[in-house]
Amino acid sequence: MPNNTKENDDNKIVALICKAEVNSADTGYISDTLVKLMILGGEYPGFISADISPPSRQENCWTLIQRFYNSNQIANWQLSKERKKLIDEMASQYINHNWQFSEKEIWQDNHKGNAAIAIVNEIKPEMEKEYQNWEIKIKSWQARFPGYKGTFIQAPTESTKGRWTTLLHFESPDDLDNWFNSKERKALLPETKQFIKSTDFRHMTSSFPGWFPINANTGRDPARWKTTMLVLLSLYPIASLLIKYFRPLLTGLPVVWINFCSNIVSVTVMAWIVMPIALRAFKFWLYPKSEAVSVDLKGFLIVLGLYMVETALLAMII
Repeated sequence: MPNNTKENDDNKIVALICKAEVNSADTGYISDTLVKLMILGGEYPGFISADISPPSRQENCWTLIQRFYNSNQIANWQLSKERKKLIDEMASQYINHNWQFSEKEIWQDNHKGNAAIAIVNEIKPEMEKEYQNWEIKIKSWQARFPGYKGTFIQAPTESTKGRWTTLLHFESPDDLDNWFNSKERKALLPETKQFIKSTDFRHMTSSFPGWFPINANTGRDPARWKTTMLVLLSLYPIASLLIKYFRPLLTGLPVVWINFCSNIVSVTVMAWIVMPIALRAFKFWLYPKSEAVSVDLKGFLIVLGLYMVETALLAMII
């Protein structure tokens, strides 16, 4: 376990590294379980980020890395009943295949420099000169704010005529929020009505980029705990049904192709069917007009109730 004397070091975070290895050609259950662990861990206090790596030439095991702010938060997650249940189920699945599971904690640098946002502006015809003059003013102000780390600009191409892309970097999410909510930025925004047709934001620090657009008024993502709860609500039944009905149809194919096809189906269903419905249904909760505890509680209880409904239905089906 990392030395607790570093517990209050803002420049360090703690990573829990879990490795799962099995002597079996079919490792689909491992990948599915690690995805569930990754998403469930996101609901616990202190969660920052997570990623999963498949076996490689250097290391013949699946790896899950979950990052928290301190060791106590990791311990809280490790002791949870949900986590223990998933790991035990994974072990029982491969009990006759030399199942090995290990975990350790390490300190990592807190990479605050990953705070970035992509801004795509569609410019009205014959108004690019006005847009460029405005960009000079706003970028001049951006550079004066604490944490500013630079800007990348992509001019329109033949296939993207009229669309200018800006990638804005700040040292931390707080610094980026500080700029987005500044009076200087808000004072310049009304001018854009003359020459900008539309603006699209993509927050690069989002836990689930692409699925949850940011709030155009504040430049912020929906709360991480809310997006994590919705992804779990949406992904769990998809993954469960694929294991039950889809994977058996691919019996005989190499495991790599079974996993690949399963991921194609799950990601496609999530991106094009389930998440658009979830976004519309929970817009009031993800993007509240005011920061009211009652709105947060209402959405939380609805999702909690849907968890119970979907697990009950799946228990009857699977």
